Formats: sequence, C-alpha cells, structure tokens
Amino acid sequence: MKSIVIPIDFLKALGESKPITRILWIKWLADYSEDIFKENFIEEFQRIHIDKKIKKEIIIEAYNYGIVYFINGIEYLNKENKIIASKKNLGISKEVINYLNVKANTTFLPNTLNLKLICNILKTGYSYNDLIKVIDNKVSQWQNTPLNIYLRPITLFTPKKFENYLNEPKFHKSKPISQSSGATKLFNATVKAKEQFN
Repeated sequence: MKSIVIPIDFLKALGESKPITRILWIKWLADYSEDIFKENFIEEFQRIHIDKKIKKEIIIEAYNYGIVYFINGIEYLNKENKIIASKKNLGISKEVINYLNVKANTTFLPNTLNLKLICNILKTGYSYNDLIKVIDNKVSQWQNTPLNIYLRPITLFTPKKFENYLNEPKFHKSKPISQSSGATKLFNATVKAKEQFN
C-alpha cells in the first residue's frame, strides 16, 4: 500500500477553505488515498456518490484546490516505485501551463492530467523551449479562429500531435498588401503603361 505525505501547506490551506472542500478532502484522504492521483478519480468518485447530489463542478473545484499542494512536493511513482515525473519537470510543466494561459488567454489549472501530459513530453527528451515554440506557433495559427478551442493541453501536448506541431514550419499570418506597397505601385504603373500604349 502506498502512503501519501501530506504537505503542511495543504493542511493550513484546507483549514481556510470552504466547508465542502474540507469535507471532501478528509473523505478522499481517509478512504481513497491510493486512488486520489488517478486520472479518472473525480469521475469515479462522482459515479459512486451520485446519490449524494454533490455537483461535479464543486467536486472539481475542491480537487483542483488541493491537488496543487501535492503536485508541488511529490515525485510521481509508478507501481515499481520508479520516478515518472521529477520535481524539476513538474516545475517546468507548471510554467508551461502558465505560459499557455497568458498567451492563449485561457485558465487551465496545473491539475494531474495537464501536468502528466507535459511531463511525458519532457521525459522523451523535449525541452521547455520546444513546448513554448509549439504554444507560440499554434496560438499564432488558431487564436481568433474557430480552432481557438484547441488551444488546450490535451491537444497541444499529446505526444504524436506535439511532434507534428513542433516540426511544422513556423506560421506567419499573411498581411493584406497595402495600397502603398511596392508590388501594388508596380502593378498600377504597368496598367497605366498598357493603357497609354493601347
């Protein structure tokens, strides 16, 4: 059985949180300590306690409120106790989420799923700069278009998509040719010349 070290900052913050947040986290730590960090934990918890009529939004809010305290201080371990994500990669992953939020005007949280996606990219040898390059390129392509909804971690940092996004040529939005550009002036001069000699 895996034990969880509870950060002191988490306990302090929990004491100042909403009553429902305190209740949920006490229940989770007491009854679900091995499952709290699983990707589908919230969905499973809600499914089991559907009769309690706790809104999913409240469960998600409480979960996201507390999970960051654990993510800050742990190294994710798999069943063989091998490190899945180092503290360094978790720190980089949080910086990447913050950068995405600033660039794309989004509000993604550094939750388990988002951090795991980015840590997996880092584990394969890509760098912080590679992650930033993908964000910059896709924001320049998709922002203020119908594709704007795909400026999210699950799209940008899925391994196969990430590699494609990283290796595509840098995208530049084309600017309309202004009336005073050299090409336009040359075109107009050509038209006038043709008119004079016809």
